[in-house]
This record gives sequence, C-alpha cells and structure tokens, in this order.
Amino acid sequence: MSSLSWPDDFVDKVICGDAIDVLRQIPDNCVDAVVTDPPYGIGIDTWDKPPDITAFTEQVKRVAKEFYAIFGQMPSLANWHFAAVQQGFSFLEHVVWIKRQILPNARLLRGHESICIYAVGKRKRFYQTEGRYEDIKLPGLFTGAVSIEALDRYIKDLQVKISRGRASEIRRSSKRQRNFAHFSGMRQDRSPEFANFTNVWSFFPPSCAKKDGQYLHPTEKPLAIMERLVEMLTPESASVLDPFLGSGTTALACKRLGRHCIGIDISEEYCAIARARLAAVLL
Repeated sequence: MSSLSWPDDFVDKVICGDAIDVLRQIPDNCVDAVVTDPPYGIGIDTWDKPPDITAFTEQVKRVAKEFYAIFGQMPSLANWHFAAVQQGFSFLEHVVWIKRQILPNARLLRGHESICIYAVGKRKRFYQTEGRYEDIKLPGLFTGAVSIEALDRYIKDLQVKISRGRASEIRRSSKRQRNFAHFSGMRQDRSPEFANFTNVWSFFPPSCAKKDGQYLHPTEKPLAIMERLVEMLTPESASVLDPFLGSGTTALACKRLGRHCIGIDISEEYCAIARARLAAVLL
C-alpha cells in the first residue's frame, strides 16, 4: 500500500487495504475508540480470515485513547480476549446480543453473538449508559424475566400517573443521580421513557429488519447496535476507528451521531458499498 498522510487521508475516509498495514501508518493515540467486527474465521468467504491477532491488537493499543469494542463468537473470541489482556487492556463488559434469528448448527442452534468492551487508558466510565425504556427492557422478554403483558401494564401505569399530575413520583432523575445509581447498583425504574443499559441487547439482524430480507454484507450488524456503541464509548466530535468496516455500518453510525470515523476494509467491493452508503446520508 502507498504511504498515507495523516489526517487528510484517514479521517472520515474509507480506506481499502490490509487492516494491520493501514494501522501502522496511523500515529499514536489518534483515535478515541476502536469499534470493530473482525472476521470470525468460519469460512463464509475468502475475506473471512482472521489477521495476526497479536499484531493487530498491539496496533489497536497504540492508536486508541480510551475504548476498544470487538464482536466475536467462541472459540475464536477467546483468542481476541487473550490478546487484549496480554496487551494491557482493562476488560470492562461482555455484552450478549440476542439476534432474534436462530442460525443452524450441528449441535445447539445459535441465536446470539458477543461484544467485549475494554478500556485502553484510565477512563472506565461510559459516556452514555441509558436508552429508551422499551429498547432496554425488551431483552427480558427473551430471557423469561418479564412478560410482554407485564411490561405493557407497567408502562401504562406510569403514563396514567403522569396524566393525573403525579409526575413527581416518576420524574427523570438528574444525569448525576442516574450515573450514581448505575455505578452503585441502585435500581432506577422511575422513568417511563429511559432506563439504564444492561449487558443483554436485543436487535434484529439487518436481513430480518429489511422488508426484502437482503443484507449488504454477510456479517452486517444492525445500525442501532453500532449507534449505541458509538454513543457509549465516545463524546460528540470524537473519532472512531473500524479496521474491518465491511459495508460501512460503523461509519454510518458515526456520521449520524456527529463523530468522525476512520474505516478500513480489504475488499474493494465493500469499500465501494460503504462509500455509497455514507454519500447517501442526509443530515
């Protein structure tokens, strides 16, 4: 690959090339977070080959300032986690994404993927830890924690209290109070609109969410997941790096949320798709 000039050739660009080769051209501590979905090595296509995981993780540690989030499945996920620990990353969270789509397997059918989140430096607290109530509570329907009827009754009861002028009972607490409750383990269910994130997320894969059932990439992730990760791990105007950009969902999330993105992918085909998606966004 020809030499690239920082930052003009990197920031808010989709770069076609080998992830490790491009990473080596990025200066130290130049991105706020790395959010990526690397190849799992399960034989989907010619591109589905993991890189040198140790060399890759070393480069991520060098360029990232605060957070590193990576998608994966066992058993290859264990290799990625081991490399992160060896490089001195601080493990923070293991998020289970319930896909609402069962995939065939020789033994147990598979219906989830994992997201591991690490801290690079001293910061351990996320920038955003809450979302819409229904988005946060919905995963409980799939784990037996709550029925949809109970959830519906609870939300309606809260709305009735508001309509009767008893909003003080369920007012939204201040951000400082919510953050304190989050880190102290206190339950915060006072708002009918917002709730703290859990480590179980539930989003349809893009192929299920689209009417035609088509996807832009075989391992395309939901835009909602990438937006949640971007908001969790970065403030506005921050920079996010995705070294395995695929069809560009991470970059699209960044553009919609006012963040900068550096996207890398080895496939000319998917780089073209990512650039087209970004060009079509109207802000």
